[in-house]
Amino acid sequence: MCMEKNVGGADRIIRIVVALIVFLIGLATFGWVHWVLNIIAILLLLTAIFGWCGLYALLKISTVRQKTAEATVAKVAGAVTSAVKPKKKAKKKAGKKKKK
Repeated sequence: MCMEKNVGGADRIIRIVVALIVFLIGLATFGWVHWVLNIIAILLLLTAIFGWCGLYALLKISTVRQKTAEATVAKVAGAVTSAVKPKKKAKKKAGKKKKK
C-alpha cells in the first residue's frame, strides 16, 4: 500500500510548532500527563516529517496543493470548455402592453 502525502506545507509547519509547544508543556508536567503530551508531540512531529496523517487518510482529507502541471491542464481545459459552449441570450419578454 502506497501512502500518498496528505499533509501540505503550511499544515506541516503548524504541526511542528504545535509539537514543540506540546513537548515543552510536557516537560513542565509530571506523571502520566508528561507521557501523553510527549506521545502527542512525537505523533505531530512524525506526521509533519513524513507528510502523511492516518486520520486525514481515514477522513479522505488532503492539504497538499495540486501539482502545477495538473493545475495548468485543469485551467486550460476549463477555458476550452467555456469557449466552446455557446452563451445563451436572454429572451425579451413578449406581449408588452401597448398604450391606446
